[in-house]
Amino acid sequence: MLTATNAAGASATATRDITVYTDDVRVGIVTWDNQQGKGKLNVTAFSSIITTTSPTVPAGMTMTATFWNDLLPAGLTGSATNPISVPMTCTRMRWYARQRSPAST
Repeated sequence: MLTATNAAGASATATRDITVYTDDVRVGIVTWDNQQGKGKLNVTAFSSIITTTSPTVPAGMTMTATFWNDLLPAGLTGSATNPISVPMTCTRMRWYARQRSPAST
């Protein structure tokens, strides 16, 4: 329960039930394709919540893949201080992230 009160003393209360799932995520297939100096990274991840018995993604469930290279100077795109984050798409019980290198966009 959350109660908020403004400076004039008016209050509002909200109640929300949140379901928390235990999830084991496993990174499966990772491929790097570097054609003509334009890199493309494909990542496949598997979630224990999505099974053949329950193939539907729970409402509101998302996954984000974050990549960085410790060898890049700080501040550059893809460095540890400026990582690349991309949303993953759930398809047939697998999550996919596809990211092209910044030079190819």
